Parts: sequence; C-alpha cells; structure tokens
Amino acid sequence: MRLELLTFANMSRASAFPVQIKKVQGLTSEDRPDLLAVEEPLEIRLGFGPESNREQRSLAVTMRTPGNDLE
Repeated sequence: MRLELLTFANMSRASAFPVQIKKVQGLTSEDRPDLLAVEEPLEIRLGFGPESNREQRSLAVTMRTPGNDLE
C-alpha cells in the first residue's frame, strides 16, 4: 500500500475571511471588522491493487482549514 499527499491549487487559499460584524455591549452597538474562519471538506481516499488496475475507495471526509493541510 502506498500513501500519497496530494496538493491542489485551492489548498493555498486564506484560512480566514474578513467580515463586518456588529459588536453589542450593553445598550450600545458598533460596526467592527472581524475574521471568519474558513473550512472546506477534505476527502481521504484509499488506493489499492496493482498499478495497472488501481482501485480507489473513499475512506473519510473531514473538515480542514485551507492552507493548514499538513496539520
């Protein structure tokens, strides 16, 4: 069995996205910038069998933060 780490162009996207929020404190509120964490699904596949007739099966799907794939 051989495991491979595949990298894709979209894996280098930012892990946080800037947004505007409304901070409420007591009876007052103010608009402020904040960062929203970004997560995307990552499918883990198992490849097996001879290279001439390689089969793949989905093993799991997990959520990941783009740009932090090795973690």
